[in-house]
Amino acid sequence: MKMDMFMTCFAGEVDLDDPETYRTEFFETHKTVQQMKSWAWGEIGKSFIYMDYFHKHMDWEPQRSRVVKFAEELADEYHNHDRDEKEERRWWQKFCYRLMWETENQC
Repeated sequence: MKMDMFMTCFAGEVDLDDPETYRTEFFETHKTVQQMKSWAWGEIGKSFIYMDYFHKHMDWEPQRSRVVKFAEELADEYHNHDRDEKEERRWWQKFCYRLMWETENQC
């Protein structure tokens, strides 16, 4: 069985290839590729606005650099994972899951 392990801040290590990882309210309401793509685009934008304008007096490194990498990955892969099929949905689930862990501590 394939495993893609990801270390979270509070939940420990999780397998991003395990369907159980995505049994959350977020993934119940964001089931399609388009829903996840739209959420990720908005979340990255909100993250930059939060760092660069709401709290511009704070030093956001190295988190800002990590969000930049998410933005680059989103732009690079946006059209490469476009079909609403199982494999593509899993790619977006992994991306969104990692992005959530990165941005959730900004508020």
